[in-house]
Amino acid sequence: MKALKFSLIVLAMTIFITASAVAQKDFNIYGYLSLYYENVEGDPGEFDYAHLNIMMQSNVSDNVRAYINLAGTGGLEVRNYWGEYVFNDKLKLRAGKIYRPFGQFNELLDAIPTYLGMEPPELFDKDHLMLPRTGKLMLHGGTSIGNNFLKYAYMMDSDENMLSASDEGVTLSHSWDVKFSLLNDNLLIGHSGFLANETNGSATGVGEGSPRTGVLPWMSSDKYNVLGAYLTAKVGGFTLKGAYWNSSHNAVRDAESVAQIYQNTSLNASQIENFYGANYAGDYSAADVVTDADFNVSTYYIRLGYTIPKGKFPLINAEITPYAFLDCYTNPETIASKDWGGDAEAGVADNGRFYKPTVGIAIRPTYNMALKIDGSSHMQDGADNYKELRVDLSFMF
Repeated sequence: MKALKFSLIVLAMTIFITASAVAQKDFNIYGYLSLYYENVEGDPGEFDYAHLNIMMQSNVSDNVRAYINLAGTGGLEVRNYWGEYVFNDKLKLRAGKIYRPFGQFNELLDAIPTYLGMEPPELFDKDHLMLPRTGKLMLHGGTSIGNNFLKYAYMMDSDENMLSASDEGVTLSHSWDVKFSLLNDNLLIGHSGFLANETNGSATGVGEGSPRTGVLPWMSSDKYNVLGAYLTAKVGGFTLKGAYWNSSHNAVRDAESVAQIYQNTSLNASQIENFYGANYAGDYSAADVVTDADFNVSTYYIRLGYTIPKGKFPLINAEITPYAFLDCYTNPETIASKDWGGDAEAGVADNGRFYKPTVGIAIRPTYNMALKIDGSSHMQDGADNYKELRVDLSFMF
């Protein structure tokens, strides 16, 4: 199966390159690779081949573009791909497996190794995604308004877990992103939203790990949305990024799944009360589960960096950016076990909330190379705080 998958990737690359070579106006191959080290307090540190991304883009004609992103370290996979027709700068149609324009980071996480920091905001942490990272069909564009620029994107999607509760047909999800850049790009203000109509539960089953969307594995249905806003401000050498997101869930728990979680994981008192009610004192069977689940998941972050231009420190001869972050994430429905669909952060807290302050430094001797070193502390009520150290060395090509 792996050999077949690799052969299909090679075939896709060959067709893409051959077709582009025949009728292209412009064809580019680029990417990056990185080596990563992490040490979580209490565990041995370890190195990892964090990223290998090969991206190919072809401007087939004035109106048609195509893109493929191959990623992986143990074997390449097609991470995302799209074709696009350009009506004009204000209107473009893109189809494929597309990173969703949402906030400041989602489109950059596989493309630019030198964004501020190493880890994504909690919104897109793989252990507790608030929404799916990719979509299938998108209209987008932008226009100048005086010396300022307005950019927008609208995405429509469906998935195997986006069936209506009656299973009579597919229910579409919708997302949008609008951003306004002004003051010579020194200020960016944006808003994003995601609307998932009623689903028949998570695509990830109980015991299969963390979910790939905002629907937890123990839900039989969940109608949810994600709304928020973000900004970037640049003053002198300072860059400030901030955002707030809230996801409102109107869900129904699957009683058998919750009973399995109770039997196979260590729930704290708040989680037991959440699943079984405040005054329950029975045997915690499936019949006793409170199935109605209306809750909110929220997160915010503040990221501040200061760039010292290359040449200020001759001995280092590199651009240096010290930075400090604060992330907060709250999910009163999650649990601690990653294997059973939770996370080891908000899920270990009594109130489902944790804070993560981070300090670090990025050193860039050239545009194509970055060394980042940072450390974080995970702070939550009812559990021991722990620290982690990360180092990332990346090269663009």
